[in-house]
Amino acid sequence: MKRAAWALLPLAIVLLLAAQLLRTRPVADSSPLTQAGCPRCNLVLLSLDSLRADRLAAYGGKRGVTPNLDRWAKGAIVFRNYSSASTLTPISQATVHTGLFPERNGVVDYRSKISPSVPTLSELLRAEGYATAAISTSPDFDVYPGFRESFGRGLDKFELLGKFDYPFFKALDWLKAREREKRPFFLWLALSSAHWPYGTNVKNKFADPGYRGPFKDVHRFPFAPSQNLLFQLLFDGVLYPRTPSTNFWFWNFVKAKVHWPFAGQTKPLVLAPADLEQIRNLYDNNVADLDEKITILWDALAAPAFAKNTVVVLLSEHGEDLHDHGSFHHHDLWQTILSVPLLLRTPAEPTGRVVDTAASGVDVLPTLLAHLGLKPAAATDGRDLLAAGAATTHPVFSVRTPLWETVLNVKGHSEPFDRFREFNGRARFKDYAVRMENWKLIHRRSIPAVELFSLRKYVTGKAAVLSEFELYDLEKDPGETINLHASHPVPLSRLKPLLLEFERRMTAQAATDGSKGAFQEYF
Repeated sequence: MKRAAWALLPLAIVLLLAAQLLRTRPVADSSPLTQAGCPRCNLVLLSLDSLRADRLAAYGGKRGVTPNLDRWAKGAIVFRNYSSASTLTPISQATVHTGLFPERNGVVDYRSKISPSVPTLSELLRAEGYATAAISTSPDFDVYPGFRESFGRGLDKFELLGKFDYPFFKALDWLKAREREKRPFFLWLALSSAHWPYGTNVKNKFADPGYRGPFKDVHRFPFAPSQNLLFQLLFDGVLYPRTPSTNFWFWNFVKAKVHWPFAGQTKPLVLAPADLEQIRNLYDNNVADLDEKITILWDALAAPAFAKNTVVVLLSEHGEDLHDHGSFHHHDLWQTILSVPLLLRTPAEPTGRVVDTAASGVDVLPTLLAHLGLKPAAATDGRDLLAAGAATTHPVFSVRTPLWETVLNVKGHSEPFDRFREFNGRARFKDYAVRMENWKLIHRRSIPAVELFSLRKYVTGKAAVLSEFELYDLEKDPGETINLHASHPVPLSRLKPLLLEFERRMTAQAATDGSKGAFQEYF
């Protein structure tokens, strides 16, 4: 009897160790997960610039701005806790297309290129025999040659359209040609339809037709192109006058076409709540128009040639802060900007589901390659979100680079901007954030630069009051209004070491060949 008990001892030890591992492993989604769910299927990637997650019903939207997207989302895998890895379009796009954070893929500012040693999603798919194409309405790829070159790598076709164009009919032509081919395809559609200018060339569904305030014509030509200037002069409900020194890069670029209705303004204009709501409603008009037009693509992909062998991914590079934090922009680390939709519709799971796994832009590439049954990238900062055991509790990192002031090309027009740009150097000052469960920590490493100069201070004369560290409980304070850094040591002790180690790794592993040379003067 004793001998039999001793014989069972190794088995008991194994079972005990297994139980311990199960107790200590991260909590994972309980829903069924897929790996290589749609081998060598076609892939359509929709990048919808500036689309806030909260406009979609799947992310809590209640206004009915996107009824067509909402119906489509019911058959999709909805990643409810997805965050952009950065805040500006090309920097965020590069993280999606490489699976690497900015410092690692080379795109850290507007003069950058993706490092030649880093393969893009298009290159990886073409190497697997995919036909590849992209159609974009984003001006970033037209204005900045480095981005056009970087994102054009691996593409058989890269067509650039105007901001107010929709690429769907051109996409249909390209898709029709694919029906005669046996090889799979990758089609990337990058749309700036939700991006400012808001409400221009679209139907009015949400703005008050009786509004007669100062922004009644903000969406009409010839005012519309100057919306960017308007948003650079609007802080905390006050529109500040444009002075001869506020010649921002966009003003210099479009001044021949622009109409500035506040040319006679000499004093700050205090705005009413209805004025700010007018701008928000015009933004929703943009999103609603996109939602209406996107049905052209849905109908095409429902055809027998594509319905059972095409994976569709919809995401946004960043959201939009609609004066939630005192201005209209997408160049800070607030959740209004970082929290964006990520939906994946696949023949492998036609009924769709909701996934609460914490997700980042760097996770998109490894997830797609695994789902298509393709060889993984040699290096990635992300993970396969559909892999069995993908932890729900997982830190998600974001980086703010470059500071918005370095994007404003004002050489020869504004001495303070020139000094700031020289001081900032090669995107030397960045801000970082980490989010895990309901907690979020921001580390503002840019404070030394901002104290010297910031756009807000330059326009208003008043500097923003910033803390080096900001800690928020997103469950109780989704608007990120109460900094708990000094009063909540327990979550701080969990997040701060994670964030500082991430910053150290990004600095140590930064790509060295993606952003060389002097600042390129495009304007």
